[in-house]
Order: sequence, then structure tokens, then C-alpha cells
Amino acid sequence: NLKQNAKIISRSPVSFKGTEKSPINIKSSDASGQGIFVMADQEESVMEYVVFDKLSNPSHFGWSLTGAVCFYESPVTIEHCTFKNNNSEDALNIFRSKFLLNNSHFENTSSDALDVDFSVGTISNSSFKNCINDAVDVSGRNITLLNLTIDKVGDKAISLGENGHMKGENITISNSDIALVVKDLSSAEFNNISVNNVKVGIAVYQKKSQFGPGVAILNNFKSKN
Repeated sequence: NLKQNAKIISRSPVSFKGTEKSPINIKSSDASGQGIFVMADQEESVMEYVVFDKLSNPSHFGWSLTGAVCFYESPVTIEHCTFKNNNSEDALNIFRSKFLLNNSHFENTSSDALDVDFSVGTISNSSFKNCINDAVDVSGRNITLLNLTIDKVGDKAISLGENGHMKGENITISNSDIALVVKDLSSAEFNNISVNNVKVGIAVYQKKSQFGPGVAILNNFKSKN
């Protein structure tokens, strides 16, 4: 229980392994807990069956992060984890790292759920619900999305920018503002996308002057309402 602005800062890899019947709960009962920051110098961390609840972004002696849980240049495997009720710009931020995020759930995020910056990895068999801003926000490098369910997003369900490359398959997006965004020299290929009750299905454009336009390929794209 991280109280009174407590936080965890690790300069070595972490191994948090709960079970389905007995998950690890990392919470903040007074909603002041500043979360977890891992900078393990390319050593791999593992998180299984962990629940992160009511955490905010770490800050320390003049610097601050955007994610309540942040991996910086630290490979990580995250499976069967839940991120909910965060009080930060991102519930989870992965920066310049290789990663696997599988069978995990994001809910009630105060801004973005997942922010991936200049990383390589796969997001699979996971769900996102009640995100004030974006569900999946990716900048740069190569990302694969497989079997995702995204519901009730205030801004973009999936956003790709800054010369990023993405492949996505079997994704359902509902009750959101914008389903898919590809911008700023990024390229994406989506297969089997189902969109329901969304204001904008897909937006492809240039936002930043130092980049060019985005490119999107959609196969078997279904849209309703």
C-alpha cells in the first residue's frame, strides 16, 4: 500500500509473480501513491497477475514521469495484469524497451491507458475500458496488436505516430471518439477490425511539421453507427 506519496524506484529488473487466485495488489488507499519506475539497463522484468490500483506518476527531486507504472530501457513481460483508477497521464508507459503485454486489462484511466514510446513489442488478448483520452498511444518503432477489445474511449482508441510501424488484427472498438489514427510518417496494416458507435472510424494525416503523412491499409474493416 503506497501512501503519503510513496513510490518504488528500481535500477534492477523486477519479478512480481502472483497467481490467478492470489494476485499481487499494489495500491494506494489515500490515492497519493506515486507508482513504480523501473530502469534496469536492458535486463528483463516479469509481471504476472498484478493489480495496480489508484497510483499516480512518480516524481523525484525535480523530475517527473508520465506513467504510474514506467519501464525505461528495460525489457518486460506483462501477463494477466490489471491497471485501473490511475491518477496520471498514462497508466502504463513503456519507453525504449522490448516488451510483451498479454491477457491484461486497463480500466478507468484518468488520461491515456497505455503509452508506448520508441519500443518494440506485442499487445495481445487484452482489453481497455473507460479511458478519458487514448487507449493505446504509440510513437515510433514496431508494434503488433492482436485480439484487443476497446470500449468507451474519450479520444483515440489506437494512435500511431512519429514514424512508427504497426500491424493489428482482430480488434473491436466501441463507443469511442476516434477508432484508428495513423500520422506523421507512420504506416499501419489492420486486419479484421470491427468498429461500433464511433464518431470517426479512421484518421490519417500529418500533425508535426518535421514528419510527412501517414499510410494505412485496412482489410475487412467493419463499421456500424
